[in-house]
Amino acid sequence: MKASINRGDGFRGVLNYVLDEGKKRTGNKNPEVIAGNVSGRNARDLAKEFAVSRSLRDNVKSPVWHTSLSLPEGERLDSGRWDQAVNLFLKEMKLDTAKHQFIAVRHNDTDKDHVHIIASRIGLDGSLWHGRKDVFNAIEATQTIERELDLTLTAGYFELDKNGNKIKRKTPKKQAKQKEIQMSARTGEAPQRLILQKIIDEAIKAKISVFEFIQQLEIAGVTVRPNVAKTGRLNGFSFVLGGIPFKGSDLGDNYKWSKDSKLKQNIIYEQDKDGGKLIAESERIKQTISAESSKEATADQERKPTSQSITNEDSNKSIDTSRRLSQSSKQNDSGNSGVTRANAEDSTSDSSSDKHDRIRSNENGRNVSGSNAGTRQEQAQKQLEKQHSAARSGFNKWTDTDNHISDLAAPSSSNSNSAKQSPDQLKKIEAWRRQHEILGAESYRITVVDRVSDRTWNIGKNHGEGGKERFYTAEEVEAKIPLLRQKNARGGDIYITPISSKYHFAVIDDVREKTHMMLISDGFKPTLVQESSKDNRQLIFKLPKEVGAHEAAAANKVVFDLNKQHGDPKFSGVVHPFRMAGFSNKKAGRNNAFTKIISRAKEVCSKVSGLLDEMRGELAKQAKIKEVKDFPQFSGDADTNFKREWSKQHGLAEMMVKRGAQGWTHVDYTTLDFRATELLIQQGMSIKEAVEVMKRNSPELESRKWNVEDYAKRTIDKLREKYGEKIEREPMIGGVKLPKSGGDSKVKSQSPRIKKGL
Repeated sequence: MKASINRGDGFRGVLNYVLDEGKKRTGNKNPEVIAGNVSGRNARDLAKEFAVSRSLRDNVKSPVWHTSLSLPEGERLDSGRWDQAVNLFLKEMKLDTAKHQFIAVRHNDTDKDHVHIIASRIGLDGSLWHGRKDVFNAIEATQTIERELDLTLTAGYFELDKNGNKIKRKTPKKQAKQKEIQMSARTGEAPQRLILQKIIDEAIKAKISVFEFIQQLEIAGVTVRPNVAKTGRLNGFSFVLGGIPFKGSDLGDNYKWSKDSKLKQNIIYEQDKDGGKLIAESERIKQTISAESSKEATADQERKPTSQSITNEDSNKSIDTSRRLSQSSKQNDSGNSGVTRANAEDSTSDSSSDKHDRIRSNENGRNVSGSNAGTRQEQAQKQLEKQHSAARSGFNKWTDTDNHISDLAAPSSSNSNSAKQSPDQLKKIEAWRRQHEILGAESYRITVVDRVSDRTWNIGKNHGEGGKERFYTAEEVEAKIPLLRQKNARGGDIYITPISSKYHFAVIDDVREKTHMMLISDGFKPTLVQESSKDNRQLIFKLPKEVGAHEAAAANKVVFDLNKQHGDPKFSGVVHPFRMAGFSNKKAGRNNAFTKIISRAKEVCSKVSGLLDEMRGELAKQAKIKEVKDFPQFSGDADTNFKREWSKQHGLAEMMVKRGAQGWTHVDYTTLDFRATELLIQQGMSIKEAVEVMKRNSPELESRKWNVEDYAKRTIDKLREKYGEKIEREPMIGGVKLPKSGGDSKVKSQSPRIKKGL
């Protein structure tokens, strides 16, 4: 059973509505009086009776108390049981029917059986029924009726704990409010409240540190501010999405920082360890928000002289629209959704709709005027149903979209309406389109690098199918430009990496203008040249890929050699990020420049393409030499060599753990096995033979590994992945090098090194 409450200052209008009389009568309500203590049987006579009590307290602005009770679809009561339900409801609401006039009328015009109760808040003895917290009391009253009359039980605002004490019912996730649904119906986008809930749910699917939580939400376009005391005590979070602020309690109990909340259970925070860092992070966020607010205020001030008339016009339209929406939602038919509450006495009424959807409450329905009240209710009901339908359609579309964090802010960052975009955003979109047009990659990796901490955020990491990395099409990258603008303004540099099955994108980084001109004169013709700051350029060469075992190695070697000669000697390989055009570079000494495109060329650079062909041939030659060369046979005490190397690696690992070296929390015995086995291979033993030695001599192997054979197989696979079936090494016996038997291999012997893990 649902109860919907409203207050008003006129009896005649609401009586016309419930009795279906007056100029606006519909003729289809089939009203039936089922309870009451007044004698009139039409709206005129009843209004005169209610006027008696009203005249006793003419200073009361809202003497009318209008409540509707409705049953779920398919459930009905006869008139006698409705009489019982109404009187029980008024008793539970503490409204004394011996003093206060009332009438209850049943409607038969909808699929939901419902009655309307009209009562006077002024008693015939001059007393006033205040009806404080009537919204919450009505919830309990309807539950009592459900139990007494054996009706369908619905969840209430309160529940009983294990000791039988009444406690507030948990609301894990709050639903969108009526105004948010109306906005959703107009825009076609899901309400920001639901978007934010979805973002947070994705972020805390598994346990995550408080700093990773803040970072992931920022990537999704959410401003997160931790509420942390000077002592480091964390009390919760506040959020801003799309310019709308939310507290955890605004989203539901799962988003509060409380013992049983999903948020607290899945966010790792140790006050003693993380408190100082979180306080600093909170201050950083506060300063960033303050700086952005100042920028927006300055921008608004600068725009005022040229846009004042437009602003005023839009403002008037907004006010008029708000007024119409307010009026249209004053009352609705309680047989479907309930009548809204219009009384400012109860400050909790606005939140009650969040806590319990059985009670509808609003501040707008105060004046229920004469003959047009019923029409307004019908119109409002139709409008509300239309909005709910449109919103549900929007929600369905929303739930069909990708749920990953990096995409959750997409509806709030759409680029479809250029009229709403700033000039800066439009410039960035244009720069990206020009950049992609010449690159033509199938997809892209998007990376944000923090200028202060140098932390790297791969936006698509773990967000593809099965937890794999996700790459983005050009259109998807463009849709993220509003988010990337935000990250750029907050101190992040924006990089892209083209991902293509058809082309390499060889980059020469940190090229001076003079060097660029020299390369041009030498026949180098880059596909794309962009400048990220004064005299600092990036040259990108688009080169067709070939199928071959050494293709990636050849491209990597070409890129490494070109950067060593002309650019950044630390550049690692062909799959490498470079700056996204249109975004600023605020590193020290970079003059706060924007990455701009200098030139574009569609032709493949024959110079770099030739270097790549030469490297392909060189690597193929080396591979052929390696294939025909015999694998040197191992000679010596393999068991002793393994034990000696294992013990050496174990000592080094213990020392690293004792020193507290970064990443060293414990001794990894699997790594020790691998390194000691690797030494045997480098001394000339086959992979299978070396692993057999490992199985015989690794300390407590059977107690450490429940399936030794499977462990051995995985070790063999790992070694083959690194070395191949055969390994070219200088023949050795007992650690002494033997003369080379032939060949001209340039492959050098590798010494085993400790690593933190396989």
